[in-house]
Amino acid sequence: MTIDLSGEWIFDGHPFDAPYAGQIRLTLKQSGTRISGDLLQLQDPFSGKPPADPEVTRAEVAGELIEDTQTGNHLVILKRLNTNDALRAVFIGVLSQAQNSVSGTFINTVRKAGSFVMVKQS
Repeated sequence: MTIDLSGEWIFDGHPFDAPYAGQIRLTLKQSGTRISGDLLQLQDPFSGKPPADPEVTRAEVAGELIEDTQTGNHLVILKRLNTNDALRAVFIGVLSQAQNSVSGTFINTVRKAGSFVMVKQS
């Protein structure tokens, strides 16, 4: 089975201590099992509002796909590397059988953790 995570994804994340869900737009490219791309924060999970300047939230994305040929439970690991500050985050999730969503958990360098679901748009 060929897996290709390239394309645009919408990520809905909920930090365990936030009153709202945050939202991120990811644009991913895949080469073999390596994943790269970028992201923008669309909604802040603590204010519930879009950032005043989304460009300030721009981050590089690096990751990998860990394929499971026996059960089909493929893992996706993504690292968020903000370009305008020192924030870093790690997301790990399981790719759906339809290959159009990933659900999992995350943690970042400001000690915020939570759950997420990301859905492929294109």
